[in-house]
Amino acid sequence: MDSTGCRRKYIIIIIHFVVFITTSSHKLSSGNRVNVSSVRELADIILGQQTLPSWYPSSVDAVLEHGEVSLHPHNRWQTQMAFSKTVYSFQVKEDTLPGTIVGKVETQFESLTAITYSVQEDDGENLFLLSPFSGEFLLTRSLDFEAQRFYILTVEAQQGDLQVSGIRVYFNLLDVNDNLPVFSQDTFSAVLLENTNIGTCFLSLNVSDKDEGDNGKMTLRVISGDDEEVFVTDSTGTLCLNKPLDRERQSYYNLTVAANDCAQPASLQFTSTARVIVIIEDVNDNAPMFVSAESVSIPEDTALHSVVITAHAEDEDAGSNGRVLYYLNTSGGIFSVDNRSGKIYLEELLDREEVDTLTVTIIATDEGLPMLATTMKLTVHVEDVNDHDPEFLQSSYNLTVREDIPRGTSLLQVQAHDQDIGSNGQVRYMLAQIGPFVVDIIRGVLTVMDELDRERDSNYTLMITAVDRGNIPRSASAAIHITVMDVNDFAPQFVPETLTIHVKENEEDPTQLTYQVSALDEDLGNNSQLTYFIEKGNGYNLFSITPSGTFHILHTLDREKESLYIVTITAVDSGLPSLTGTLTVHIIVDDVNDNHPEFTEEVYNTIVPEDSLIGTVFAVIIASDVDEGVSGEVSYSMENLNVPFAIDETSGELFTTNILDRETVAIYNLEVTASDKHPIQPLSSSVLVTVLIGDINDHWPQFMNGPYVAYVPIELAPGSVVCAVRASDDDTEINAELHYSLQGESSDMFSIDPYSGTVFTSAALQSVDDVIVTVRVEDSGEDPKFDTTTISVRFQNTADFPKMNVDVLSYSLTEDERVETLVAVVSALSIRAEPVTFYLASGNFENMFHIDHSSGALIVERPLDFESKKEFSLLIEARDSGLPPFSSFSEIHINITDANDNFPQFTQAEYRCEVFENSPPTVVCDVLAIDADSGYYGTVQYNITDGNHGNFFTIDPENGYLSTTVSLDREHIPEFNLTVEAEELENTLHKDKATVIITVLDRNDNAPLFSQIFLTEVSEDTPVGQTIIKVTSTDDDTDANAMINYLIVEQSDDMLFNIDFTTGYITVEGVLDREMQDHYILKVSANDSAWSISTDVTIVILDVNDNRPVFSEHFYSIILPETKDEEAFVLQILATDADIGKNSEIFYVIDPPHEEFWLNATTGEIYTKQPMMLRDCNFEIYQFMVTAFDRGSIPLHSNVTIRVRLEHYNNHPPMFFPLQPLMAIPYHLAVGSEVVQFTAVDLDVNGNSSIKYFLNGGNASDFFWIQGDTGKLILNQTLGENENQILTLIAVAEDEGTPPLTSQAEITFQITGRNQFTPSFSESYVIFSVPEDLPVGSVIGNIQAEDGDYGPNGAITYNITPEKQFLPLSLKMRAGSLKLAH
Repeated sequence: MDSTGCRRKYIIIIIHFVVFITTSSHKLSSGNRVNVSSVRELADIILGQQTLPSWYPSSVDAVLEHGEVSLHPHNRWQTQMAFSKTVYSFQVKEDTLPGTIVGKVETQFESLTAITYSVQEDDGENLFLLSPFSGEFLLTRSLDFEAQRFYILTVEAQQGDLQVSGIRVYFNLLDVNDNLPVFSQDTFSAVLLENTNIGTCFLSLNVSDKDEGDNGKMTLRVISGDDEEVFVTDSTGTLCLNKPLDRERQSYYNLTVAANDCAQPASLQFTSTARVIVIIEDVNDNAPMFVSAESVSIPEDTALHSVVITAHAEDEDAGSNGRVLYYLNTSGGIFSVDNRSGKIYLEELLDREEVDTLTVTIIATDEGLPMLATTMKLTVHVEDVNDHDPEFLQSSYNLTVREDIPRGTSLLQVQAHDQDIGSNGQVRYMLAQIGPFVVDIIRGVLTVMDELDRERDSNYTLMITAVDRGNIPRSASAAIHITVMDVNDFAPQFVPETLTIHVKENEEDPTQLTYQVSALDEDLGNNSQLTYFIEKGNGYNLFSITPSGTFHILHTLDREKESLYIVTITAVDSGLPSLTGTLTVHIIVDDVNDNHPEFTEEVYNTIVPEDSLIGTVFAVIIASDVDEGVSGEVSYSMENLNVPFAIDETSGELFTTNILDRETVAIYNLEVTASDKHPIQPLSSSVLVTVLIGDINDHWPQFMNGPYVAYVPIELAPGSVVCAVRASDDDTEINAELHYSLQGESSDMFSIDPYSGTVFTSAALQSVDDVIVTVRVEDSGEDPKFDTTTISVRFQNTADFPKMNVDVLSYSLTEDERVETLVAVVSALSIRAEPVTFYLASGNFENMFHIDHSSGALIVERPLDFESKKEFSLLIEARDSGLPPFSSFSEIHINITDANDNFPQFTQAEYRCEVFENSPPTVVCDVLAIDADSGYYGTVQYNITDGNHGNFFTIDPENGYLSTTVSLDREHIPEFNLTVEAEELENTLHKDKATVIITVLDRNDNAPLFSQIFLTEVSEDTPVGQTIIKVTSTDDDTDANAMINYLIVEQSDDMLFNIDFTTGYITVEGVLDREMQDHYILKVSANDSAWSISTDVTIVILDVNDNRPVFSEHFYSIILPETKDEEAFVLQILATDADIGKNSEIFYVIDPPHEEFWLNATTGEIYTKQPMMLRDCNFEIYQFMVTAFDRGSIPLHSNVTIRVRLEHYNNHPPMFFPLQPLMAIPYHLAVGSEVVQFTAVDLDVNGNSSIKYFLNGGNASDFFWIQGDTGKLILNQTLGENENQILTLIAVAEDEGTPPLTSQAEITFQITGRNQFTPSFSESYVIFSVPEDLPVGSVIGNIQAEDGDYGPNGAITYNITPEKQFLPLSLKMRAGSLKLAH
C-alpha cells in the first residue's frame, strides 16, 4: 500500500473521532450546560496533558463544532470543593508496563481534613487502580490498543462526609506497532497468457495488519524474482502486469512479495513476505525464423535432383505452435523442397552465362492457430565452369606504323572476352613469333621493342593467342597485320641558293611581275611534293608566292622607304615531319619621282618690324626631297597674291615687298609651296608661314573719359583719393606703357600715381569752390607721344559720401593663387542714395582682379604672374546711386610673391662638340639653361642623365662645363650622345633636357679585329689531329702592322686543342668526352707588331651513345594500399642518361612481364593491372625487375628491382581520447614533470602500434615537448613568469599508414598558484526524500563542497564513486546538482 492509502486512513480516523465526541455529548443531560469559556478551558486541559494520538481532535474548534458539552447533575458538586481541572484526559501507550503510574487527579480545596478519591464508574474493570489518597492511577494489567482504544472513569473526591466533588477521567490508548502484516496464505499462484495486456491486475494479495494508523498501513512490493520489473502491486494490494510478457524468453516467475507497515521511524517497521508463482502460458506469437544461410553457391554443371541446401527455420513457440513446414512460393520450376526436412532440390540444368544468380522464396509456417509464416529469399549463386573459349573482338587487326617509331611505343591493345568468370575467364596473351614486337600478357598491349626499317621489312603478320586460366585452359587466336610506312629523310634543295630581281618603284601593275622558283627533292610520293612559302623578309606583305613556287610582287614599292628587300623563300615537302630548303631573293628597287618635298617645320612663325624697308629678308624656308637627281631638287613659290611679301625661288628667303602697318594688319598667314624639278611630273608641298608685324611707336595715347569731374567731400585729409583717370594707346609693349602727371595752377594741391592714374590730395583741403587741374599722359616709346585732359574737382557735403570699409583677407598673394580666390570684401553705406556699387578705379593691370558691383567681393580674375607684375595698388571706388553719383575711394596694396612656376630652358636643344681620342681629361662643352623664376627658384644645377656609359664625362653642376674624366678611344666609341639635364634646386621636378653630341676625333691606334664569332661542333669521338675550325682576323693598319700571328692564351700541356701560328687552324690534340665537358671556350689572341687582341672560340662537343641509363635509386620499395581500381598508380621510377638527344631518351620495360603490374614505357609510371586486395593476411610482397633502355642507334640498358608491399588501406585517422579542455598547472611545477598524456587510437589494422605524436603550434609549444611514441607531454621550461596566463597547445597524432593520416587535439593550460587546499563537503551525510511520481530530469538536491584555493585550483568537479550502472540518478559534474535520471 502506498502513502496515498495512509493519508486516506488518517482522514477517516479523524472523522471517526469527531463523530465519537459528538455522540458522547448527546448522552449527557441537556439540563446543565457549561458555558463556552468552560468548554475552551476543558479543551485546554485535554490538550495540555501530552501529545494526543493522531486520530484525536487537536483543536477546541473541533470539539465545539458538534455541540456544547454537558455534565450529569450532582448535588455534591455544588459545594466549594473542586478538582484542579474540569476534566482529565490521559494518553497511555499500549505497551506500558503494569505497575506504571499513568495519571493523577487533584483538588483545589485546601483543608486539613484528608481528601479521599474513589472511582464511581469504571468501564475498565479495575484496569486503572486509583489511589484514594494520592489520586494516582496505577496500571494493573497489560493494555491492548487493538482490543479497546479508550476508557472512561468517573472519580469522586470526598472530604469526610461533608463535601463531594465528581469529575470525568479519560484514558486514551496510543497504538504501538506490535503486529506483523499477515498474508492470507504463504504461497500464491497465477497463470497468465503471454499476450496479457500491460496494466492487467490478476492476483489479489490478501494481507492485513492489526495495528492502527501508520502502524497498520502497509505497502507491498516485489523484492525478488523480477529483475526486469515485469510486475508491480497497486494500492489495493493486487499484483499487476507492468511490462509485456514473452514466454519464449521466460515462462515462469517465482516472486517474493514483501508487505511493510508504515511505522516511524523505519527501524520499528515490520515486514512479512509471501511467495507468488506466475506461470506464463504459450500463445502462437512467434513466426518461424530461418537460421539457415540465405545464399548458397553451386557449380553450373550440378546434376539434376541434387540437394542444393537444407533450409531450416526455428519457432520458439511450444507444441504445434512450434512445428515447422516448408514450401516454395512457386510450383514446378528450377527447385523443389521437402516440406518436413526443408531440403531444396535442383530440378533443371544451370547455365551461369545465362543466369548467374537465382532467387527462390522459401515459406516456413507453423501449425498453430492462427498459423504464422515467414519467408526467406534464398539466393543461389551459380559458380562458373570453364566451358567457353576466349573470343577476340575481331579476327584480325591491321596497323600502320612509321619506320622511325620510338622503341617502347604501344601500338595496339587487343581484347579477348571469355564468358567464364574467375580464373576461367582470366585471359592471358602471347605472340607466336619472335621479332621486334611484344605483347603484355595481361593487358594485351602490343609494343614495339626494336627499331623498324621499312626498307628491310615493310610488313609483319603476327599471330596473337588468348588463353584462359582454367584447370583445362581454352584458347583462341587472331592475326595482326602491321604495315611499316616510309619516313621523309631528304630535304628540298635550291640551285642556286640566291636570286637577284630588279624592280622599279611605283610600278602601275606590280602583280604582273612574277618569277618562278623551284627546288629539288629526292623523296617519293608525298615526301617529294613541295610547297613554297615566304619565311621572312615580307613584314609589310609586299610579296607572295603560290604553293607551286610562283613569286609575286603585290604592292608598289618605294625606294625612299626601302631600296633593297631580302626575302627568304622556303620549300617544304609534304612528309611528316616535313623537311625544308631555303632560297634568298634580293629585290633591288630602282628610283622614280614619287616623293613630295618635305619642309623642316610643320608651321613657320616669324616677326618683321612694321617699319622694315622694302626688300628686307626676315625668314628662310627650307624643304628637302628624298628622290634622286632633279627629282630631289626643290624650288619655292608663294600662293598669296595681295600680301607685302615674296619668296626667293631657290634659297627660300622671305622678304618684304611693301610698307607694313601693324595697327592695320598685325599678322599674316602665308602659304609657301616647295616643288621638285622633275621635267615631266614635278611634285610639290605647301606649308603655313605666320608673319607677326613688330610694333613701332606711331600712335598717341588718349584719355578714355576726359574731361573728368570729381565730387569730393569739403574736407579732405592729405593723401586722400580724389579720382582716377585712365588712358589707352594702340601700340603695344613699351610703346603702350603710359605715365601720368599733373599740370596747371592747382596741380600742387594734388598728386597723381604715374602708373595707375590715381589722383591724391597733397595736403589737407577744405574748400567749397571748384578746382580744375590738368592731367598729362605720355607713352614710353623712343619718340614719346602724349595727351592731356582736365579734372574738375567739386566739393560736397562730407556726409553725403558713402562710408567704406575694406576687409582685406590677404595683402600678399602667390602667383599660383587660384582664379576666383577671394582677396577682400568691400562694404559701404550711403545716407544719400542707396544702393552703393563698387568698381576698381585704377591699378587693375590687365584686369587681373574683379570686384562684384553689388557684394563688393574682390577676387582674382586671371592667373597672376610674378614675372610680369610683382605688386598691385588697387583703387576701389564705392559709388552711390545719386545724380550725380558721389564716390568714396580706398586703395589697397597687393604684393605678388614668386611661385616656382617656370622651368629651366636650355639655350640650345642640341650641342655639338669634338675631342681627340687619347687626350687627357679636359673641358669639352659649355651648356647653359635659364630659369625665369627669381632667387632660389631660378637657381639650376646640371647633371648627365643618359648616355654616359662608363662615366667618361662629368659636368660642373653650377656652370654647366662638360668635361671628360678619362682618355677616350674612338675605335671603341666614336661618338657619344649625352642627355644633359638642368633642374631647379628648389623643385627637382622642374627640369629641362638638352642633347650633347660629342665626336671623338681619330688617332692612329688600330689593333687587329676578329672577323666573326667562332663556334664549331665536334663529335666526342673525333680522332686526334683532325682540323675543326679556322680563326681569322683583320687589321685596319697596313704592311707589317697588319701581319697577324695566333696563339691560344694560357695553353697547358693537357690542352686538347692546338692552333697554327700563322694560318689560325685549330686541331684536336687529345681524346674528347662530352660527359666530362660538353663545350670548350678557347681564348685565342691575334698579335700584330704593336697590338694584341683575343677572342673566344667555342667548341661544342656532340654526343655519342657511350653511357648507360642510371636509375635514381638502386632499389625501389613502396607500400601500396589495397585498391579496387583496375589500374591504380603505384609509383614512378626515373632513370637518367648522361648522353643527350635520342641517346638520353629512355623507355622502360618490366622484364620478365609481371602478372599484377604494368609499366608506362615512356614515363616510368607503374600501374596495377587488376584490383589488388588482401585475402587472409595483413600484407603481401611483390618483387620484379625493370629495365631502362636508351634510344641510341646501339641501345644501352640498366636494370633495377622494384619491391611492392601491399597493405590494408589506411581508412581511419588516429582519434584522440578526450581530455579536459582547460587544465590548471601550478607555476612552480618542476621542469621534466609529465603534465598530461595524449592517447590516440587507430581503427585500422595494427594502427595503434604505429602512432607518432608531435606538437604543431600554440603559444605553449616553447614550454613543452612530447614523447613521439607515448604521447606524454613533458615540461621543459619553467613557468614561473607566466602565472595567471593562458597557454594553448596543439598536438598531432600521425599514423604510418598509406596514405598517412593525422588528427589533432587542442588543450589549454592555465598557469596557477600553488594548489594548497583539498575540497571539503559541508555535510558528510546527506539524505534526500523523493516522491515516487517525480518527473525524470527533476533536480532532487544539490551537493556542495568548498575549496580554499582560487581560480582553477578552486574549481570543483563532482562525480559518484564507485560508478553504479543502474543508479537512477545523475550528477552534474560542475554544479553538483543531483537529477533523477530514469
